[in-house]
Amino acid sequence: FEALLTDADEPSLQAAAHRGIGRIRMAAALQPGSDGDESLVQALRHLQQATTLQPDDHASTAAVGWLLHLQGRHGDARQWIERAMALERAAEP
Repeated sequence: FEALLTDADEPSLQAAAHRGIGRIRMAAALQPGSDGDESLVQALRHLQQATTLQPDDHASTAAVGWLLHLQGRHGDARQWIERAMALERAAEP
């Protein structure tokens, strides 16, 4: 994933790389003995970058919401989750 961040010319590939790294960091933060907060901060940075590159991606948007929930930022989390649900509904045929 890290190589895609520097090698990818397409924003969609860069977004996919940020999304993947963000999800890996988030999962790592939940493991016993992890650096927890630092992994969550890095995960949030990558997931937010993914949503910047692909604002209509409901999966990345939902992941930001879930991460904010894990950080105890429930009001912010709710806004991101509601946005993700709206994006998903808009994408349905």
